[in-house]
Amino acid sequence: MPVRMNRRAKTLALCTLLLLLAASALLTLRHSPDGNKRPSGGLEDYEALLRTADQMRERVHVADWIVGARIKEMPGGVDSIFAFVRDSIRYEPYAGVLRGTDGTYMSRAGNAVDRALLLADMLERKGVHARFAIGTLNAPSKERLFQRTFEFPAQSAPTTLPTGGSRFHERLFRRATHDYDVVRRALGDRLPPDTKPSREDVESEMNPHVWVQAELGNAWVDLDPSFADSKPGMRNANVERTVPEIPSELFQTLTIRVRKENLSAGELVSSTLLEVQRKTVELADRQIVFTHTRPTAGGAMGGLAGAFGHTLGNASDTWEPTLWISGEFTNGTPVDVASPTFVAEWLDFELTWPGGRREVTSRVLVERGDAAWRSTRPLDPAMLHALAHDDDGSFDMRAAHNVWISTGRHNLVDFTDAARDLAAHALLREARDELPPDSAANAPADLLLNDGDFGVSVWPFVLQNFAWMLWTDHALIPLLNDDATIRLFADGPRIAIFSAGSTAGDSVVTISDLRRDDLRGVARDASHALALSERKLRYGLMEGALEQEALGEFVTVAGGDPAMVQTTSSSLSSDASVLVVRGTSASPMPDGLDPDATARLRATLAGGYTVVAPVGAGQRDGTWWEVADNTADTRAMGGLGLHVGKGPPMKFNKPIQINSHGGPKAYDPRPYEVRVKEARDLAMRSRRLAFEERAALQIKPNGLGAQQQPTASGSTGYTLLLVIGGIIKQMVIDAFAVWMLKNLYLSVEDFLANGFHSGGANLK
Repeated sequence: MPVRMNRRAKTLALCTLLLLLAASALLTLRHSPDGNKRPSGGLEDYEALLRTADQMRERVHVADWIVGARIKEMPGGVDSIFAFVRDSIRYEPYAGVLRGTDGTYMSRAGNAVDRALLLADMLERKGVHARFAIGTLNAPSKERLFQRTFEFPAQSAPTTLPTGGSRFHERLFRRATHDYDVVRRALGDRLPPDTKPSREDVESEMNPHVWVQAELGNAWVDLDPSFADSKPGMRNANVERTVPEIPSELFQTLTIRVRKENLSAGELVSSTLLEVQRKTVELADRQIVFTHTRPTAGGAMGGLAGAFGHTLGNASDTWEPTLWISGEFTNGTPVDVASPTFVAEWLDFELTWPGGRREVTSRVLVERGDAAWRSTRPLDPAMLHALAHDDDGSFDMRAAHNVWISTGRHNLVDFTDAARDLAAHALLREARDELPPDSAANAPADLLLNDGDFGVSVWPFVLQNFAWMLWTDHALIPLLNDDATIRLFADGPRIAIFSAGSTAGDSVVTISDLRRDDLRGVARDASHALALSERKLRYGLMEGALEQEALGEFVTVAGGDPAMVQTTSSSLSSDASVLVVRGTSASPMPDGLDPDATARLRATLAGGYTVVAPVGAGQRDGTWWEVADNTADTRAMGGLGLHVGKGPPMKFNKPIQINSHGGPKAYDPRPYEVRVKEARDLAMRSRRLAFEERAALQIKPNGLGAQQQPTASGSTGYTLLLVIGGIIKQMVIDAFAVWMLKNLYLSVEDFLANGFHSGGANLK
């Protein structure tokens, strides 16, 4: 039976699910290799596209996602703000600042220090001066606070997943349900219980305890929203110190490090090429791209031609690692991958929490050896393989890697504004492309494209990838929390890497790597440990299904064969046979694995994992699901140790019909000048509305947008550049084609009618 939903729940479901697929096919080639334009729906398609994007944006209530707008709507003063944080922001136990003010507000959840940051910010916006108090909770208070994890304001009843409508979601949930049934049945009583962190460990992270003091009159009044019965003036711990800002040692930190491995005297020697350390909250939802540049005297910008343009044909294969974070470049030490001693390049993410917890996760970027070679001693340089390359150097070094750091739910105002802006640029581009050749030189200023800026070039690429994170945080994780006795949430950053690179033969390969995708699970008591494990298993398999189906959708729209997408989920044979391996590195191995896969599997087992491996053809290079002992965190594993889905090499040269009617292009009978003027007016009206609204509400610039203000005459369009065989090819924004949006719009309406909401939902 359909369940009535509030405005926020409908907005959430509409935007996340609609834009997921609209973005997932973003990289569609506009021109075929011979330069001929492929069939297109023309301006009318893009006009309809922009109107649809405008409608999506109109359904997002700004105050639901931007705390400054919420404050303007809130009556009263200190009491109403305190009650809002106490009653509307769920308590979640983890160590240190993870989400900050904005992330805590958007997620409607946080630990004591994140909730204190939000409360202080809201007070300051109302003109009330605030500071932070730090103390220590006693054991009974920690126990009470732990129980707050399972409290939340009344919400609509749990619902079942949708059974009809979107073909994509039908495939996604059908695949995830199938994979879960197979893997859960195979594991039987061997599914590890989720017992880590222990309850004692969780409660130990509650100290130091942080709350707010507000300056009211001549006194500082305690405002600690920790408990349901908290009131202004109540104190739950003795004040040990007060500070105007949260100390840096109470923040989670994230270090992004690039390092190389060289071979010396039969052993691997590691050295750091580039390192950036930030507070995790400063990297969340920021546009991050890692690539390589040719080291030149011109510096970083001069060197970008090496990665995103035709190189000068120099014989060396020396590259400079380059990290781009929302407009800021950091360059590292150059590395010569043609050196006979060069072995590999790695991208490391080192996480630290207050209290000393530390974790490092590493992603290989370039590899001349493999796991089997690494297991031998001494290491033989003669067994290293050469990197694939052409006259412009190694293909691996010319890939673009988009990194997204997620700590919770995301700003749908920013996202829908960015999607609307992207649609406006697509319309402007189409207007320019339809100019007759004899008038192209006299195109209006707002039809001229600015393709030279790195951030402008990669913006469509990173925006489409962001939709993956958004879908998981807004749709999937809430579905896991359907039982009031357990709770799953991020206690540290989720990290995903989306890569696009070239291969021999002018083809492009896309890879999604859910590098760190674990959730913390807590339960009221130990009897619910197995229920936590089952949800973590389901989460990992749903993420694997999402990789398969989203990559398949992308490949289909780009003109490729979705059957060629390689994921762990796709490796299941028709009879869904799997082998469960648990134990040590001495455990029996599945038949048919190559030496590299065997070495990787032995290392996985030695690390304390239960492995569920599909059995069948195509498993020589090894794909499997691994389930961690003590936590049951489940992830799909592929070649080179990637938590990966890999699309097939594609040339993007198959003509694709984007006309919403599905037939030959229907030309608009209006005079061309009239059509272009109306298209420009529509695009610029949409852009100006977004900027005017932000200015009126004093909202900061859109971090997910292209970060360019519209000029008086108009704006520039955006193009993603990728290297294919050393040649620039332009990929434009046909992903927002009307035929896809129309299909998704209808499917989302059906999804809403089936009862999606922002709380929990049954997964069975």
